[in-house]
Amino acid sequence: MSPRAGNSGRIGLLVAIGVIALLIASGAVVLAMNPPFQGEGKPEPNTSASATSTATPSPSATPTAMATPSATLEPTPTATPTGDPVPDDTDFRAAVSPYLTDAATGLDIISESVAGGSFDGTQDVITQLQHDVQRLFDNAKPSDPETWNGAVQTYAGAIDNLSQALGNSDLDRTTTALDSARRDLESLVSLAS
Repeated sequence: MSPRAGNSGRIGLLVAIGVIALLIASGAVVLAMNPPFQGEGKPEPNTSASATSTATPSPSATPTAMATPSATLEPTPTATPTGDPVPDDTDFRAAVSPYLTDAATGLDIISESVAGGSFDGTQDVITQLQHDVQRLFDNAKPSDPETWNGAVQTYAGAIDNLSQALGNSDLDRTTTALDSARRDLESLVSLAS
């Protein structure tokens, strides 16, 4: 074997090692510029041909990046069905309380006047009670508006009956209408509490 043949084998080996080292270095550079497991990175538009061939992990990065927005959208539906808040009747009570108190006072005034044998001035009191009925309608109970409106309607009917009885100066009918109005007012007071 000639010394030249041994040298050419060594040179070939050195060239092969150099090529392998160059490929490893190129791969390291490509991986450093485009890490395969980050999930948020997108391939740079100005990559070399070798970068494009090794950029196969980027399709797996794209679904991961797309999965992230859908994961952030999932908590939104769970936060939405919190249910309706329970209505607060505190403001309602404060609004209707003066009218209910005035109604009780007005019925007492009418009762005392009629017991004293006089119907004078009772229609003025009835007019005020009818105005208060409208205000009670305007302030529906948040937690149970239908029951409240029904009870106000019943009380309004009793006030109308009382107004007719007073207009006719009918003592027996007035007494019955007063009793009915008091019962219906108690129902409203109970509902408002």
